[in-house]
Amino acid sequence: MEKTESMERIQRIIINETATVLIISAFAAFGLFGYLNIFAIALETTLLVFAFILLLISNLNGRYKFNPLYIQAFVYSTMLEADLVIMMAISNPFFKYTLIAVATISLIFASYKFYKDPYSYDILKNMENRAKQLYIIIAAAFLIAVSAIAMLAVFAPTDEFLIDLYSAMQFMHGLNPYNPATTAGVFLYFKSFNMDLNVTPTMYGKDITILGYPSLAFLIYIPYVYVGKFANLIISAVAFIPFIIIYRKFNDRKMGLYAMLALLVNVIFLYSAAFSLVGLVWVVFLMASYYFRNEPTYSGIFFGLSLSAKQFPALIFPFMFYMIYREKGILEAIKWTVSAFLIFMLINGYFIIRSPVLYFKDILSPEIMKLIGIGFGPSQLSFLNFVHIPPQLFTIIMVLSLVAFFVLYIRHYDTLKFDLFVFPVLILLFNYRLLITYVAFWPLISIISIEDIDYGRKLSINRKIIRRYATYALAILIAILIVGAYFGVHPEENVKVNSISLDLSHGKVKKIFVSVAYTGQKSENIYFRGIINETSYNGLLFNYSGNKLIPGTTTNITLYPVRGEIIPDNVTIDLIAYNGTIQGSSAYSIYQWKVMPYHDLLYNPPQNKLSLNQSLP
Repeated sequence: MEKTESMERIQRIIINETATVLIISAFAAFGLFGYLNIFAIALETTLLVFAFILLLISNLNGRYKFNPLYIQAFVYSTMLEADLVIMMAISNPFFKYTLIAVATISLIFASYKFYKDPYSYDILKNMENRAKQLYIIIAAAFLIAVSAIAMLAVFAPTDEFLIDLYSAMQFMHGLNPYNPATTAGVFLYFKSFNMDLNVTPTMYGKDITILGYPSLAFLIYIPYVYVGKFANLIISAVAFIPFIIIYRKFNDRKMGLYAMLALLVNVIFLYSAAFSLVGLVWVVFLMASYYFRNEPTYSGIFFGLSLSAKQFPALIFPFMFYMIYREKGILEAIKWTVSAFLIFMLINGYFIIRSPVLYFKDILSPEIMKLIGIGFGPSQLSFLNFVHIPPQLFTIIMVLSLVAFFVLYIRHYDTLKFDLFVFPVLILLFNYRLLITYVAFWPLISIISIEDIDYGRKLSINRKIIRRYATYALAILIAILIVGAYFGVHPEENVKVNSISLDLSHGKVKKIFVSVAYTGQKSENIYFRGIINETSYNGLLFNYSGNKLIPGTTTNITLYPVRGEIIPDNVTIDLIAYNGTIQGSSAYSIYQWKVMPYHDLLYNPPQNKLSLNQSLP
């Protein structure tokens, strides 16, 4: 391998890892600033867009002279992530600021070193002869570590984990997990489950208990039913497969070591592997599907397995089909599709045949059910009621983005060939419920395609075309937002909180008295959600029994937190009223137990940090 080609591979791997760091930084910023901070929303969105751009660049097909500033971007984005994580995780001021100073000074020193010698980032240049042994040692240490953690550590399960496990148990009793009645008792069975943090509420005052995913998501937990935590070793073994794929994919062992760092800097991958989360399964099978793309039958089998675990691979289907069609011909593309279909039906066919309506309604529920908005990214503007943008509009933008990227992929296939795993980062940015696992794994999947890039092909980037496409995309997005907001905005909010007062017990707020004016068209139950400091993703949920409001009247309501949480002093609380859609919101400041309206959310937002325990559904 020529030196210039070798250095470009390293550069591309570093750019890929920079994108990973930016994605994690966006999530860390979300944890640091929380909801209600519009400047943080802009920061998170910007970091995710930059991550997408860097990923796109790292996988462009052809030789390209990269600016050394990309390496500086990796250093400073790593510094940003480190500082944000330290700010979030450490409460002691001395240790917090000491660690921030050490991390910052160390990375500034690295930046200076790379500035003086742009090629000094090849830190493994003298280790070519030991790269294979080092790779095996690190991979083995990873497997041992995650297996030990999976067996010994105790972690707070998510509702998805318990629903999957309960579905496996019910299936072993001959019941259909896609029947909502089958899984309705999941939280009664797991009575010790912490529902404060880990449930998925609907916009109608209920918690989600349906499965929501294809059947491999719960079938993989059948061994858990019989052997308990020993079954975690199955997913730990699955998490080891990317190490094998990277080792086999990169002929140069030193390049393989650099690529392996993409696994180790991705803390979401490490967390999922250590705690045996099924969300990792689709990622590994999708990587395997791409690895075997020159053998369409095997590739299709792994794609069918991936799609049987989660719905995300559906975003990749048109791109993979077109790639195989262009590289192998239509017959091989059909063979790939048939293989994927047969494997998918082998795993899911029983449930589809038993009740197609129940099955498809269930797996489409994440998009069609009215769930309360959570997560980071631009959809916060909607579900926090900064702007009334209907949730359906985000789904429309996702679909249009998918279509637009597929058209671009066809028109510029020779250049964008290996960017197929990059597009979902921007597509999913517009999901109404954007969680870190929706975007954090795509850099990991795309890292292996860097080895397939044609470094003998001269890559010419036409900036005029890029600007034109960017202008079109921005104009279309603005038009969609304006039209969607116009049709979705209420002439006035149906629910207005006129006043609130507090019920104090031992210096803590246990309930809130509110006076609510309602101007809707018909009587209905209205539910309330409060966003305050140190809440979970869901915020504070009040009164699942609902509060009956009559049009044209003012009603006095007592709000009790559903989970029994206690509201602290010195916070800003944004009370959001909803019933299928957001009906209105009012913000109040609680300072020294005195309540005052808060009018400056837009220009002077409070710092409402989050407890990110529910971060990996």
